[in-house]
Amino acid sequence: RELAERIGEITCTIRRPAGAEGKLFGAVTSADIEEALKEMGIEVDRKRIELPEPIKVTGAYTVPIKLHPEVAATLKLWVEKEE
Repeated sequence: RELAERIGEITCTIRRPAGAEGKLFGAVTSADIEEALKEMGIEVDRKRIELPEPIKVTGAYTVPIKLHPEVAATLKLWVEKEE
């Protein structure tokens, strides 16, 4: 439950090369989100990150993370263009 609260309080940002319309050159996957969280000191198995499909466009997303059968968290994720 503490982990769910921590995840709910943070905003995670992932930067990727993107075209003019914000279309990414390569998608953001649950493995990328797992790695970004790990860099923030939060360990979450990518299988628990409920990303229906890879993210292919820059923008703000909410990503559900199922930590346990009764415990879920929602991650605020920004996908930005890498400068």
